[in-house]
Amino acid sequence: MMLEVLSFGAGVQSTTLLFMSCDGVLPKLDAAIFADTQAEPQAVYAHLERCKAKAAKAGIELIVATAGNLRDDLVEFWGKRKSADGKRHASIPAFIKNPGESVPAPLFGENEVIVLDETRGIVRRQCTETYKIEVVERCVRKLLGLKKGQRWPVVPSVRLWLGISADEMDRMRVSSRPAVVHWYPLVEHLTVPANDLLGSRAMTRSDCLAWMESRGYERPPRSACTFCPFRSDAGWAQMKHESPDDFADACRVDRDIRQQDRSRTNRHGGIVGEPYIHSSLIPLDMVDFSAETSKYLGGMRNECMGMCGN
Repeated sequence: MMLEVLSFGAGVQSTTLLFMSCDGVLPKLDAAIFADTQAEPQAVYAHLERCKAKAAKAGIELIVATAGNLRDDLVEFWGKRKSADGKRHASIPAFIKNPGESVPAPLFGENEVIVLDETRGIVRRQCTETYKIEVVERCVRKLLGLKKGQRWPVVPSVRLWLGISADEMDRMRVSSRPAVVHWYPLVEHLTVPANDLLGSRAMTRSDCLAWMESRGYERPPRSACTFCPFRSDAGWAQMKHESPDDFADACRVDRDIRQQDRSRTNRHGGIVGEPYIHSSLIPLDMVDFSAETSKYLGGMRNECMGMCGN
């Protein structure tokens, strides 16, 4: 019998799955895992506490685990692969400004930067792997009773629920671990009425919000680090207006990652060029979001595993 485990991001879709399990709409979860980057908006942490209480009443263990503080690690280790004590740095998908015509775009940081055009690149994302996926995997191993160094089982042992909805099915992925089966209940199991001709369809994010509202639940926040570069201009504007403390935190990170010693960074084989949170290559606290200055519209869909934003 497989363990039923939810990768819980504390956003709209994963909260819907957790509450559906609590209410008996979906099978009973054995556990839900929140991989904490320690850099989520304040609303996410407040919502997490409410979810803990509801899960506990339903007899579901909500595990909070972390690989460290992404905010602090990002600022301290920007541009370096590892610190003096061997801790590995994981980059966020920040935008990089070409340092000048004398440095061709491919030398931004070799394989560490995807070149967008002659003036800009975007850093290859490592934060999801280090601060989300690996954290969830370690918790799953512990739930299976595996010891350090012990191999994964070769037969399916865990069904890992992921909160990806029908409007973002391109983010669905098959598990690379034979022991872990990815399950997308919003796409593969749950349906809502469509019309008389087509019958039913899988649930979208809007359907999740409607279901939460129909049960009298508070609207969940969107889950993503305060300084995540995948945020849209509309998202930045909303944060600036509704959550000024979170926006100030993002601006502080945006400023701090540019205050590192770039010459020292380069000697360590790191990324060449100035990093920015916003694709316009303008300091975040100076961006006019109403002017639609963003030049990179991929958004959270670029986080293909469904570990963030859900």
